[in-house]
Amino acid sequence: MKSVLFVTAFLFVLLAKAAPAPERCKTITETLKGVQLQRIWLEQAGICMLSVSPTDAYKTMVYRDYVLTEDGMFMVFNAYGTDGQFGARDFFLFPRKQTTSSYQWVPETDELIIEHVTGDKFVFDVNKAVLKSISGAAKVVVDKVATNNKGGVSIVGYQGQILDVGFALNQDPAMIKAGKSVLTGAQRNCSLRNQDIFNYMSDGDVIFKFKRDTDFQRLVSASCR
Repeated sequence: MKSVLFVTAFLFVLLAKAAPAPERCKTITETLKGVQLQRIWLEQAGICMLSVSPTDAYKTMVYRDYVLTEDGMFMVFNAYGTDGQFGARDFFLFPRKQTTSSYQWVPETDELIIEHVTGDKFVFDVNKAVLKSISGAAKVVVDKVATNNKGGVSIVGYQGQILDVGFALNQDPAMIKAGKSVLTGAQRNCSLRNQDIFNYMSDGDVIFKFKRDTDFQRLVSASCR
Protein backbone atom coordinates (compact mmCIF):
# COMPACT_ATOMS: atom_id res chain seq x y z
CA MET A 1 0.00 0.00 0.00
CA LYS A 2 1.24 3.43 -0.89
CA SER A 3 0.95 4.84 2.64
CA VAL A 4 3.15 2.05 4.02
CA LEU A 5 5.80 2.78 1.40
CA PHE A 6 5.72 6.49 2.25
CA VAL A 7 6.30 5.77 5.92
CA THR A 8 9.04 3.26 5.20
CA ALA A 9 10.90 5.21 2.57
CA PHE A 10 11.26 8.39 4.59
CA LEU A 11 11.59 6.94 8.11
CA PHE A 12 9.13 9.43 9.61
CA VAL A 13 5.41 10.17 9.50
CA LEU A 14 3.55 13.42 8.98
CA LEU A 15 0.60 12.91 11.32
CA ALA A 16 -0.28 16.47 12.26
CA LYS A 17 -3.55 16.48 10.31
CA ALA A 18 -4.43 12.82 10.79
CA ALA A 19 -7.37 11.68 12.89
CA PRO A 20 -6.41 10.40 16.35
CA ALA A 21 -5.27 6.78 16.39
CA PRO A 22 -7.30 4.26 18.38
CA GLU A 23 -5.96 3.23 21.77
CA ARG A 24 -4.55 -0.03 20.42
CA CYS A 25 -2.39 1.87 17.94
CA LYS A 26 -0.97 4.87 19.74
CA THR A 27 2.14 6.03 17.89
CA ILE A 28 5.38 4.81 19.40
CA THR A 29 9.06 4.88 18.49
CA GLU A 30 11.40 2.63 20.47
CA THR A 31 15.05 1.77 19.91
CA LEU A 32 17.34 -0.98 21.16
CA LYS A 33 20.89 -1.28 19.83
CA GLY A 34 20.61 -1.47 16.03
CA VAL A 35 16.81 -1.61 15.73
CA GLN A 36 14.12 1.04 15.67
CA LEU A 37 10.53 -0.09 16.15
CA GLN A 38 7.65 2.17 15.15
CA ARG A 39 3.89 1.69 15.58
CA ILE A 40 1.81 3.83 13.24
CA TRP A 41 -1.90 4.22 12.49
CA LEU A 42 -2.72 4.10 8.77
CA GLU A 43 -5.91 6.14 8.68
CA GLN A 44 -6.90 5.49 5.06
CA ALA A 45 -6.76 1.71 5.50
CA GLY A 46 -7.99 1.77 9.10
CA ILE A 47 -5.21 -0.54 10.27
CA CYS A 48 -2.22 -0.46 12.58
CA MET A 49 1.31 -1.22 11.42
CA LEU A 50 4.59 -2.09 13.07
CA SER A 51 7.85 -1.34 11.28
CA VAL A 52 11.34 -2.60 12.06
CA SER A 53 14.22 -0.50 10.76
CA PRO A 54 18.00 -0.38 11.20
CA THR A 55 19.14 2.63 13.22
CA ASP A 56 22.12 3.23 10.92
CA ALA A 57 20.09 3.38 7.69
CA TYR A 58 20.99 7.04 7.20
CA LYS A 59 24.68 6.26 6.72
CA THR A 60 24.46 4.81 3.22
CA MET A 61 20.70 4.74 2.58
CA VAL A 62 21.14 1.08 1.63
CA TYR A 63 19.01 -0.87 4.08
CA ARG A 64 16.04 -3.17 4.62
CA ASP A 65 12.86 -2.45 6.60
CA TYR A 66 10.17 -4.90 7.66
CA VAL A 67 6.49 -3.95 8.04
CA LEU A 68 3.66 -5.97 9.60
CA THR A 69 0.06 -4.77 9.45
CA GLU A 70 -3.23 -5.80 11.04
CA ASP A 71 -4.64 -7.09 7.75
CA GLY A 72 -2.02 -9.86 7.71
CA MET A 73 0.57 -8.20 5.48
CA PHE A 74 4.30 -8.69 5.86
CA MET A 75 6.25 -6.27 3.67
CA VAL A 76 9.96 -6.40 2.95
CA PHE A 77 11.19 -2.95 1.90
CA ASN A 78 14.64 -2.34 0.41
CA ALA A 79 16.30 1.04 -0.13
CA TYR A 80 19.14 1.06 -2.65
CA GLY A 81 20.99 4.29 -1.95
CA THR A 82 20.87 8.06 -2.00
CA ASP A 83 19.22 8.22 -5.44
CA GLY A 84 15.89 7.20 -3.88
CA GLN A 85 15.54 3.82 -5.63
CA PHE A 86 13.63 1.22 -3.61
CA GLY A 87 11.94 -2.16 -3.92
CA ALA A 88 9.07 -3.85 -2.08
CA ARG A 89 7.95 -7.45 -1.63
CA ASP A 90 4.51 -8.11 -0.12
CA PHE A 91 3.21 -11.24 1.58
CA PHE A 92 -0.19 -11.80 3.20
CA LEU A 93 -0.39 -14.63 5.73
CA PHE A 94 -3.43 -16.72 6.71
CA PRO A 95 -5.24 -17.67 8.83
CA ARG A 96 -5.45 -14.45 10.79
CA LYS A 97 -6.16 -15.65 14.32
CA GLN A 98 -6.25 -12.34 16.20
CA THR A 99 -7.07 -8.73 15.49
CA THR A 100 -3.91 -7.04 16.75
CA SER A 101 -0.14 -7.53 16.74
CA SER A 102 2.11 -7.24 19.77
CA TYR A 103 5.83 -7.02 20.40
CA GLN A 104 8.42 -7.85 23.04
CA TRP A 105 12.03 -6.79 23.46
CA VAL A 106 14.24 -9.62 24.73
CA PRO A 107 17.58 -8.02 25.71
CA GLU A 108 18.95 -11.29 27.08
CA THR A 109 19.03 -12.80 23.60
CA ASP A 110 19.37 -9.54 21.62
CA GLU A 111 15.99 -10.12 19.99
CA LEU A 112 12.80 -8.29 19.13
CA ILE A 113 9.78 -10.59 18.83
CA ILE A 114 6.64 -9.45 17.04
CA GLU A 115 3.54 -11.61 17.27
CA HIS A 116 1.65 -11.11 14.02
CA VAL A 117 -2.15 -11.33 13.67
CA THR A 118 -1.60 -14.91 12.47
CA GLY A 119 -0.12 -15.78 15.86
CA ASP A 120 3.29 -16.34 14.26
CA LYS A 121 6.31 -14.92 16.06
CA PHE A 122 8.68 -12.91 13.88
CA VAL A 123 12.11 -12.83 15.54
CA PHE A 124 14.57 -10.05 14.71
CA ASP A 125 18.23 -9.66 15.64
CA VAL A 126 18.48 -6.27 17.37
CA ASN A 127 22.16 -5.87 16.52
CA LYS A 128 21.73 -6.06 12.76
CA ALA A 129 17.97 -5.46 12.32
CA VAL A 130 17.72 -8.76 10.44
CA LEU A 131 14.79 -11.20 10.44
CA LYS A 132 15.99 -14.46 12.03
CA SER A 133 12.91 -16.67 11.94
CA ILE A 134 9.13 -16.97 11.69
CA SER A 135 7.59 -19.52 14.04
CA GLY A 136 5.10 -20.77 11.45
CA ALA A 137 7.73 -21.37 8.75
CA ALA A 138 10.34 -24.08 8.31
CA LYS A 139 12.96 -21.41 7.64
CA VAL A 140 13.50 -17.87 6.43
CA VAL A 141 16.20 -17.11 3.88
CA VAL A 142 17.61 -13.58 4.07
CA ASP A 143 19.88 -12.37 1.28
CA LYS A 144 21.72 -9.09 0.74
CA VAL A 145 20.00 -5.83 -0.18
CA ALA A 146 20.08 -5.90 -3.99
CA THR A 147 17.76 -5.06 -6.88
CA ASN A 148 17.93 -8.52 -8.45
CA ASN A 149 16.82 -10.85 -5.63
CA LYS A 150 13.11 -10.03 -5.34
CA GLY A 151 13.39 -8.29 -2.00
CA GLY A 152 15.97 -10.67 -0.60
CA VAL A 153 13.68 -12.52 1.84
CA SER A 154 12.05 -15.89 1.19
CA ILE A 155 9.67 -17.80 3.47
CA VAL A 156 10.02 -21.58 3.20
CA GLY A 157 7.50 -24.16 4.39
CA TYR A 158 4.87 -21.86 5.85
CA GLN A 159 2.25 -23.83 7.78
CA GLY A 160 -0.75 -21.77 6.74
CA GLN A 161 -1.55 -20.00 3.49
CA ILE A 162 0.76 -17.37 2.07
CA LEU A 163 -0.25 -14.91 -0.62
CA ASP A 164 2.85 -13.65 -2.42
CA VAL A 165 2.03 -10.37 -4.15
CA GLY A 166 5.52 -10.33 -5.62
CA PHE A 167 8.29 -7.78 -5.87
CA ALA A 168 8.38 -4.41 -7.63
CA LEU A 169 10.91 -1.62 -8.04
CA ASN A 170 9.90 1.89 -6.97
CA GLN A 171 6.32 0.93 -6.13
CA ASP A 172 4.26 -1.43 -4.05
CA PRO A 173 3.65 -4.61 -6.13
CA ALA A 174 -0.01 -4.47 -5.09
CA MET A 175 -0.33 -1.25 -7.09
CA ILE A 176 0.04 -3.28 -10.31
CA LYS A 177 -3.68 -3.65 -10.96
CA ALA A 178 -3.20 -5.98 -13.93
CA GLY A 179 -0.84 -8.20 -11.97
CA LYS A 180 -1.40 -11.50 -10.19
CA SER A 181 -0.54 -12.76 -6.71
CA VAL A 182 0.39 -16.37 -5.98
CA LEU A 183 -1.38 -18.25 -3.18
CA THR A 184 0.28 -21.33 -1.71
CA GLY A 185 -0.91 -23.55 1.11
CA ALA A 186 -1.56 -27.09 2.23
CA GLN A 187 -4.65 -27.52 0.06
CA ARG A 188 -4.57 -24.89 -2.68
CA ASN A 189 -1.98 -23.34 -4.97
CA CYS A 190 -3.08 -20.82 -7.58
CA SER A 191 -2.85 -17.27 -8.89
CA LEU A 192 -5.34 -14.54 -7.99
CA ARG A 193 -5.86 -11.31 -9.87
CA ASN A 194 -4.76 -8.23 -7.95
CA GLN A 195 -7.92 -6.41 -8.96
CA ASP A 196 -9.93 -9.11 -7.17
CA ILE A 197 -8.06 -8.82 -3.88
CA PHE A 198 -7.26 -5.11 -3.59
CA ASN A 199 -9.29 -1.91 -3.58
CA TYR A 200 -7.69 0.85 -5.63
CA MET A 201 -8.45 4.21 -4.03
CA SER A 202 -8.85 7.54 -5.83
CA ASP A 203 -5.70 8.90 -4.16
CA GLY A 204 -3.63 6.01 -5.51
CA ASP A 205 -3.55 4.00 -2.28
CA VAL A 206 -4.16 0.25 -2.36
CA ILE A 207 -6.03 -1.61 0.38
CA PHE A 208 -6.53 -5.35 0.89
CA LYS A 209 -10.25 -6.02 0.45
CA PHE A 210 -10.89 -8.74 2.99
CA LYS A 211 -11.32 -7.95 6.68
CA ARG A 212 -12.52 -11.51 7.37
CA ASP A 213 -10.79 -14.72 6.39
CA THR A 214 -14.13 -16.31 5.50
CA ASP A 215 -14.67 -13.74 2.75
CA PHE A 216 -11.16 -14.24 1.38
CA GLN A 217 -11.58 -18.03 1.41
CA ARG A 218 -14.82 -17.65 -0.52
CA LEU A 219 -12.84 -15.93 -3.29
CA VAL A 220 -10.17 -18.62 -3.09
CA SER A 221 -12.76 -21.38 -3.42
CA ALA A 222 -14.27 -19.72 -6.47
CA SER A 223 -10.99 -18.83 -8.19
CA CYS A 224 -8.59 -21.67 -7.34
CA ARG A 225 -9.58 -24.74 -9.32
